Amino acid sequence: TGGAGSTSWADSANWASGTPSAGQDARIGSSLYNPTSFPLVTSGQSFTVNDLWVGYDGIGSLSLERGGTLTASRLGYIGYLSGGVGLVTVDGSTTLLAIEDDLTLGYAGVGELTITGGALVDSNQYGLLGVQAGSSGHIIIDGARSQLDTANSLSVGVGGNGIVTLTNGGLIATGGNVFIGENSGSHGGVSLSGTGSRWSIGGNLFVGHSGYGELTLANNAQMIMGGRAYIGFNAGSRGEMTVAG
Repeated sequence: TGGAGSTSWADSANWASGTPSAGQDARIGSSLYNPTSFPLVTSGQSFTVNDLWVGYDGIGSLSLERGGTLTASRLGYIGYLSGGVGLVTVDGSTTLLAIEDDLTLGYAGVGELTITGGALVDSNQYGLLGVQAGSSGHIIIDGARSQLDTANSLSVGVGGNGIVTLTNGGLIATGGNVFIGENSGSHGGVSLSGTGSRWSIGGNLFVGHSGYGELTLANNAQMIMGGRAYIGFNAGSRGEMTVAG
């Protein structure tokens, strides 16, 4: 983005090379341009891009609301390179952010995704939070039917720091395994709280796979898995699980 002052995704003046089309990447938050305004996808709007980058190597922000839809036909990155800070908010009962490949928060930078008001974020492959050492990825899901889906595994803290906060009836559905603190040197923290808050896992749960993992279930929140649960899996790992209420 170049940042012309408008918040409309469709405003070509906001983009260095015009509004990206279905075959083009969308890069929001590049140090080359240092934008002062960021795009909004709202009611009646639907856009498709190739790769989506929010916080490439600078500060970037993206908001979806009131039934707006954005699809990335390949990868989605929130907080990509070191120095990149990406903030994405998805709000509203028919609002959708769809990533056809992997969704990554904090590859080498800092990424935060907030899902509220019954919105849906869907990844057709893997979810990765805090990939490289020093990176950080955080997902916040709050409110009834607010949901994150990943068709394959979800890793909270791959090699860096990952956090998932699920509250007040929010939902997560993961088709594969869930890793909380996947690799050595990583840290993953997951907190589920509130009646109706539920994480459904198709495979196994690893709390501390080779890193440090923490899991808290409170106030009638649920975690349901099709496989097994492991607390502290590999040598040198650390896993902690707390159930309260």
